[in-house]
Amino acid sequence: MIASILGEYDDAESNRQALEYCDRAIELDPENPDAYASKASLLSRLGVGLPEAEQVARKSIALSLAQNDSIATIELEFSNFIDILIDQRKYKRARAAVGLALRYSKSELVRSLMDQASHRIQEEMA
Repeated sequence: MIASILGEYDDAESNRQALEYCDRAIELDPENPDAYASKASLLSRLGVGLPEAEQVARKSIALSLAQNDSIATIELEFSNFIDILIDQRKYKRARAAVGLALRYSKSELVRSLMDQASHRIQEEMA
């Protein structure tokens, strides 16, 4: 993933370049969920454009589900999406996303990720 590769470099130029790479990857292959996931992750990590990150993460999940991607990929995309929702204080949507993620996967990893998300929602709401 582009964001993961360039994520090691936390300066404005590297972040700008990473976003450009994500946009270019989406332009070249608009059906590639990894490009959307990378962009959502990068926007979220930077703390800018959270509403855009939310929409991009939704697109990533939708494409992954439509293409029957691996459960591991879908789990990570849901985890990122839920974090973005929590960062925006959209707790009801985050809880709904947790429930949806659990419908797609009952693995120990997704249960752990969803438990962490639920705990974070409770802490943020307190």
